[in-house]
Amino acid sequence: MPEVKTGYLLVLRVPLVKLMEFRNVMLRNTPILSNYHGHLLGVSDNVNVMSNSVGYWSNNQVVAMFEFDTEDNARRWFHSDGDVKQPDFQDRIDAILLPAFRAVPRDKCFIHMSNFDIRDKSKFSEFLEENEKLMTSHGADSCVVKGEPPTKLRGMWDPSHVVVSHFASYEDYEKHVNSDGYSSIQGQKNICSLSDDVIFNLVSIQDWQIF
Repeated sequence: MPEVKTGYLLVLRVPLVKLMEFRNVMLRNTPILSNYHGHLLGVSDNVNVMSNSVGYWSNNQVVAMFEFDTEDNARRWFHSDGDVKQPDFQDRIDAILLPAFRAVPRDKCFIHMSNFDIRDKSKFSEFLEENEKLMTSHGADSCVVKGEPPTKLRGMWDPSHVVVSHFASYEDYEKHVNSDGYSSIQGQKNICSLSDDVIFNLVSIQDWQIF
């Protein structure tokens, strides 16, 4: 039985040097999100690039993640917000829209995000299934986003396949990637795909330090 979409994630990549300016804009404009049934999940302080085989990531970026109930509302907000809709906003952000197949956990803000170039779809599906089981056993909400290709809204970031998983903490993520189970399927992942893997902690708007 096909999985049912539970909503959409809008992911923005912003230059690290623009972090404070971007957060100030979001503080000013976030109340408008409710008009589009949207919610700002948070903005990272940094991004740690764990692997970069496809080549889409660098350490001088930060990530903002938004949750919307429908694709239409996500697009409408993105193209109507007075600041975000400007083509040169924050020195040209990247933006992609991702269908979510699980409810986004608001209490798990440590994110592992991967974008893949898949070589063998069958073997990749097997890897994903095994990895989901492992992540769940380590307390993660596994593969909130997976499956359908993302939609590029702006910028140079144009991945063909993205997986987003939510952990309660970095320690839980470490338990997962250092486990014997993960080591046993890592080789399969490398055979069936190339991937960029990044980790970051989403900081909620209530915890921002604005200067």
